[in-house]
Amino acid sequence: MRQRTRREFLKAAGLATAAGVGPGRAGRPNILFIMCDQLSANALSCYGGPVPTPNIDRIADNGVRFNQATCTTPYCSPTRASIITGMYPHAHGIVLNAGPRQRGIDAEDVTTERLLKQTGYETHHYGKWHLEGDDLPYYTDMFRSGVEYKRKTDPFFDQVRGTDRATWMDWYAWALPVEISPAYRRQVEAIGDRWKNKVYADFITKMGRLKMPVEECFDVQVADLTCDRLKALKSSDNPFMITCSFIWPHDPNVVPSPYYEAFDPEQLDLPVNRHVREELFEKDWGREIIAALGEPGMREFLRVYYGMVKLIDDQVGRILETLNETGKADDTVVLFTADHGDMMGGHGMVWKSTRAFYEEIVRVPLLISYPGEF
Repeated sequence: MRQRTRREFLKAAGLATAAGVGPGRAGRPNILFIMCDQLSANALSCYGGPVPTPNIDRIADNGVRFNQATCTTPYCSPTRASIITGMYPHAHGIVLNAGPRQRGIDAEDVTTERLLKQTGYETHHYGKWHLEGDDLPYYTDMFRSGVEYKRKTDPFFDQVRGTDRATWMDWYAWALPVEISPAYRRQVEAIGDRWKNKVYADFITKMGRLKMPVEECFDVQVADLTCDRLKALKSSDNPFMITCSFIWPHDPNVVPSPYYEAFDPEQLDLPVNRHVREELFEKDWGREIIAALGEPGMREFLRVYYGMVKLIDDQVGRILETLNETGKADDTVVLFTADHGDMMGGHGMVWKSTRAFYEEIVRVPLLISYPGEF
């Protein structure tokens, strides 16, 4: 990857942005926006991480890798709103995860996709949204985790619910069948009923192998839809923006074979700062887990987390290959990022924290490629 100066990048980015202004203007680039949830830059091989991610690395090799990209907040909805509006959370008003106490994105909100739609772009969103508000006229075929995917997969989930409750976890009305390794099960049993009444009890006691076919997993179906849309647009002259929004490697920490077996937990390096802890965060949910489960729990967490990252990389490879097959790769800006990171055992914590602003959870991957420009 050639080192580019900031001036070179800003010049190319400005030209690409200007090309999208004004209806009917020729030469407007397509935009393929790939986003992950809770993906730490520290996991990817292009950032020196332990997970081989050759497909994600291709974006970096063919474009620009930002080494100090930082999310606006280590919280899903606020950062996602910032990404599509260009505003900080205190400006766009979404400061919590969208839900009963927090509005989402509404039709009148100015977003990148809304502006592109007004200038003639086709706009599509497949995957996690987490900005539930009004139905948006610029997204007519959304496929979201809590609506369309749940509706499609409910027959399978209903079958799972009919089995022993100890064999599956409940996650936002999904029923995920999980096989727990003997070593991790012993660790969970050793903590007794400590987590029995916790809201996140399933997340803690049921990390492991997801007993679902790979092709049935949400992120694989998101990649399927992205590839299908790219193929459908092959003969179209209209520019497009496709958002492919993966839900992994966000918890719950479950991943199917062969990704679960891809990493030996005993061979994984643990963060050197795992023992550097602040008293302020001793009651943080991500800290309490490791306090209870110790290093065996941290190793199982990383094993599954890395497996999820590897699955995502394979889906990115499928999408990039499909883009090449359409003949539109040279006219497409590809962006790859995440809404926030994960502690990954740093400071003795996992997941994200709403109290801390550690580098592990605010530093995110940011890769951009645009053939012939940057």
